[in-house]
Amino acid sequence: MPAEFYTKSMLYEVFIRRAHQCERQRRNGADNSFMQNIMRKESGGASANRLPSLEKQMEKVKGYMEKALDKFLKRKLSEEEAAVLSSLKARLASAHSATALMEIVEEGLAVTDRFKPS
Repeated sequence: MPAEFYTKSMLYEVFIRRAHQCERQRRNGADNSFMQNIMRKESGGASANRLPSLEKQMEKVKGYMEKALDKFLKRKLSEEEAAVLSSLKARLASAHSATALMEIVEEGLAVTDRFKPS
């Protein structure tokens, strides 16, 4: 597994953990392995054959991300934060690659920076 998969997928984990205010866990998708599986499947490496279909992996991760965005949207947000998070949620529906998902994650992390644990 390329090191960049791990590095990039950690951003996904941080985003999910920040939303749910939790530690690393498989519940709620707060584990970078979910995003790594999509990256592996897309790259077509040898281990990709043992994973469920890309569609199933995408559906699972998009569900976790949608729940995370919903969690953020229930918080006291500025108008700008709420607008950005709502637009990310709308973009999530049409995301069909790890790259598209990671763009949403990175923008989500930027707009939720004030919620990171101290």
